Amino acid sequence: MKWPEKYGEWAIVTGASSGIGRAFAHDLAQRGMNLILVARQLAGLEEVAAECNSWETKTYLCAVDLTEPNGIHKLISLVGDREVGILVNNVGIVARGLFTKIELQRQLDMVTLHCTVPVALTHHYLAQMLKRNQGAIINISSVAAYHFQPLLTTYAATKEFDWKFSKSLAWELKDTDIDILTVVPGFTKTAAYEAADWKIDFDSIPALFKPQNPREVSKKSLDILGKQRSIIVASFMEKLIINANYLLPDRFMEFILSKMFV
Repeated sequence: MKWPEKYGEWAIVTGASSGIGRAFAHDLAQRGMNLILVARQLAGLEEVAAECNSWETKTYLCAVDLTEPNGIHKLISLVGDREVGILVNNVGIVARGLFTKIELQRQLDMVTLHCTVPVALTHHYLAQMLKRNQGAIINISSVAAYHFQPLLTTYAATKEFDWKFSKSLAWELKDTDIDILTVVPGFTKTAAYEAADWKIDFDSIPALFKPQNPREVSKKSLDILGKQRSIIVASFMEKLIINANYLLPDRFMEFILSKMFV
């Protein structure tokens, strides 16, 4: 069965102008989905739409700042009565540093984008999916959700919210035909680090911590959509750290992780 028949005609991708969101747009277009692309800047969305033209997909561009008080309502109004079959809750930002040194508004924007926006959009579009008993929601969390993360305090906390929200929702909907997928990417090469003024030499990172490519994250996620409820796309060491959290005392993990990340 073709994806638009299985899920519905349109896929919404938030944070679609770069990184993981851009990769999801490409891979969803390849699978025949029409795209509702969401980001703050129209220019970036136009680039992605042009890249997706080779798959003869329809694209609808929504240049919306979802941190604004009316941002969510504006997006829902722009989407209108289009049949949304897949929702990819991807939009996000990173802020690194001591909690007390990061501007408060930046941290509140993280809470809005990582928590409020996914909850609001999921609540709205899930109601429509349940009426048709078809659809899928993909929530992007992070390996930061699993462990103590100094200098990424608010980011890690909001990503844990995404993880718990998505996993719990998947259980609630297990007896429906709605597919819920929790995606947990590890360290991934995206522009978010540059925006956070986090200078990283990706070429110098050891092989055991090898960063993910955004396309790797999207392809692996879509390949298992409907087959399992969550996927971790991360390096060997990141997966090892996640498992160690369940086996080793908190104090020991805090000591090890503080040496790695501070």
